[in-house]
Amino acid sequence: MVEDENFAGQGFSDNFFISPKNVLPLFSQFNLEKLHLLNCESFLYLREPELLRQRPKVINAWLDLAEQVCEREDLLSMAEHIMYIGKKTK
Repeated sequence: MVEDENFAGQGFSDNFFISPKNVLPLFSQFNLEKLHLLNCESFLYLREPELLRQRPKVINAWLDLAEQVCEREDLLSMAEHIMYIGKKTK
């Protein structure tokens, strides 16, 4: 993060960390049409235990918010994981 570089290699397991701004350029080198780029766990993963203790109405409101913003590229860095969904073009 400090050097603003992607990382692939050995950590506590095999790892690949990429800056959200580099995801689309990475996949553009393949014959893929982007269908979706989204955050998987959203910003909610930071407070999951507290969230799950709330009433269903409150939980659903937070889940609705997370779903509404899951494809905002400016918020991808708030997610624990990013998912690229593409379709092969050739």
